Amino acid sequence: MTFREALNAGHILVGDGAMGTELEKRKQSSEPCPEMLSIVEPEVVRSIHRDYFSAGADLVETNTFGANRARLALYGREDQIRTIIQSGVSLAREVRPEGKYVLGSVGPTGELPEPYGDLSHEQGVGIFSEAISALIEFGVDGILIETMMSLEEAAMAVEAARQVTELPVVLSMTFEVKNNIVATGFGVKPSDLVQSAIHWELDGVGANCGHGFDSMVQVVHELTGKLPVLAQANAGLPVLDGKTIVYPDQPETVRADLEKILDERITILGGCCGTNPEHIILFRSLVDEKRNNG
Repeated sequence: MTFREALNAGHILVGDGAMGTELEKRKQSSEPCPEMLSIVEPEVVRSIHRDYFSAGADLVETNTFGANRARLALYGREDQIRTIIQSGVSLAREVRPEGKYVLGSVGPTGELPEPYGDLSHEQGVGIFSEAISALIEFGVDGILIETMMSLEEAAMAVEAARQVTELPVVLSMTFEVKNNIVATGFGVKPSDLVQSAIHWELDGVGANCGHGFDSMVQVVHELTGKLPVLAQANAGLPVLDGKTIVYPDQPETVRADLEKILDERITILGGCCGTNPEHIILFRSLVDEKRNNG
């Protein structure tokens, strides 16, 4: 079954959890660029993918969230983009069980798009096209454009993807809930995302990151109904415990919110910052329970 067929099969897929926060916990080197760890410490990245599959994930995302020329330039790594992406895809594919999927993670450029900043549409399409072309070449099953805040930058990534592939493309944005209003930092509402995704003929929409599983309940409620929906909440907002950053939403504390999210007829349930394989074990259990109960 292809990933597109799985998206439209009418059952819930379990995604993976965080990559970045798991890398911070597990890495041994002082390498500051998360994507470079696919080259510097490949077994750490491989182990994260393996643990998520073992926990019950149906899909994992490549360690390529920031693997675009603009973000890699912050580390002086922009000329290594193809090698970084090749390693990121290969490590996930090496441990992928039969019948599971590897999605190419595509994050923001880190630059402000016009009219908010200097990144033109043409420049943005070029940046994303380079990254997405490599993801496709090295063998992902679909593209997940994630953590977008503006429709302007999202449009750049979508256009780039459409220029280079017919594989499934899912677009996920980061929403906040303030005074019962759901919107991104740029004022994009869930209905705006859905309307744009339908116009762009995307395969799904989603919400990732944000304030935690409790607020994700309202976010996905406003996303569902038109297209397959992905939900990947943070494990709450990070707090300092001494000198250590911790995330408050542990598996045992989020069950009730997860059950509400699953009642919203989502298609992919995964986690973002602070989530780990223990969260995915719970996700798998709840998804299986819901399927078995009809």
